[in-house]
Amino acid sequence: MSHIKRGPDRFGAAKQRVAAAMAASTEEAAKILQAEIVARAPVKTGKLRDAFASPAALARLRAASVWKVGLITKDLRELAHYAAWVEYGTKGYKKGDKRVTKIGKGGKVSTRRMKRMVPPRPAHPFFRPAVEAARPRVKALIAAAVRAALQET
Repeated sequence: MSHIKRGPDRFGAAKQRVAAAMAASTEEAAKILQAEIVARAPVKTGKLRDAFASPAALARLRAASVWKVGLITKDLRELAHYAAWVEYGTKGYKKGDKRVTKIGKGGKVSTRRMKRMVPPRPAHPFFRPAVEAARPRVKALIAAAVRAALQET
């Protein structure tokens, strides 16, 4: 490989333009995803929807173009701790069934008997369908931003 001459980095400016475009477009993409999640969240009390609508539900990670959408902070997780139960549903128990309460050190399983019947709850998916619905718009947004950055001279 030593016979290949390496000249000045001709693509340095293009890399910087693309990185800046990615940073701006991924923030907008995260906001699109957040809006889609909020629109699809089932509303009974409004806590779940409000948790995802919160500004704290969007966070930029270390890299400028990486964003996280969801129940990020401890307060949001406590406010909408049941989000996974809504998304996937629950099993339900009959009176007298044993339920695992915890798995301790060494794999020791603690159980308790149910004192009353707990009905199963059907799933009300909102998060995964929101991601799938937002995917084409997010792809188009990022592709357009990168395309525009590459066409600049």
